[in-house]
Amino acid sequence: MRRLKHLSAAVIAVVVLLVLVPRAHARGADSDDTYCGAALVQGVGDGSKKIFDARIKDASVQNLALLEGYAQQQQLTAEDTLLIGKITANAPFIIRRQPSQFLCDVLIKNGIAAFGVNTPQVEKNLYSAGQCVFVSFGSPIGQPQYGDVLMTFTKERLTGGWVTPHSGYYYASLHRLGFTRANVEIDAEVSSREQRFFEQFIYDDPAQWETVMLDNFILRYKALSRQEQEDVRNQLTSIVDRHAFQEALKDLSIQYGLEYYLEGHVDRFLPLEHVE
Repeated sequence: MRRLKHLSAAVIAVVVLLVLVPRAHARGADSDDTYCGAALVQGVGDGSKKIFDARIKDASVQNLALLEGYAQQQQLTAEDTLLIGKITANAPFIIRRQPSQFLCDVLIKNGIAAFGVNTPQVEKNLYSAGQCVFVSFGSPIGQPQYGDVLMTFTKERLTGGWVTPHSGYYYASLHRLGFTRANVEIDAEVSSREQRFFEQFIYDDPAQWETVMLDNFILRYKALSRQEQEDVRNQLTSIVDRHAFQEALKDLSIQYGLEYYLEGHVDRFLPLEHVE
């Protein structure tokens, strides 16, 4: 009887291994926290990159339809239409700020690897931000505090990835507090509700990224007073240089909350061949 018990235990152990090992192998390199966005689909199917891509594709289509619907409801004047045409004619820049101390590593690897330095823990928990290479859309200069080496990309050469109009930290703060303020401190733990909330602002189609920026601008511009709208128009319409235009638009976005900006997330590695 004792030998039978030992045999039964051995059989159970083998069965457990047969069940768990293939499953662990199936999760492989594209599960848990091993790619940009992984945390958003943790526990969904096998949590693979394929699952994530399908999920954000569906979310992106819905998010864009909703955003465009709101933007199309706005009553635009002739002056507004001219301003929108001016913005469209001066496309946003796509840039990355890279700390110079990591430049040798970039040159050796012939690309930019995600390294998670200065990435808030709440963003790592929210969408595995430590596995993302970040770029920004809008200003040709960006925010110098993120690095003293400036790299510029074109949309055509920047394939893959996904964007949001704000950072994950912003959306986590917004979900918890109903508002955001400078230097707000929030706990690093995130809930599934916060992750679903964040998904409402993800866009994965490069052909629509500038539309997302413009629609967000229209919504916030039309929420301003007439005097503020006139001030925005007066400061932008006379600028002919694209660099100067996008810098002025960045300053006005900060001043009036126009949100003409996107944060780009590239999965794990961005080759130097994509640099303009």
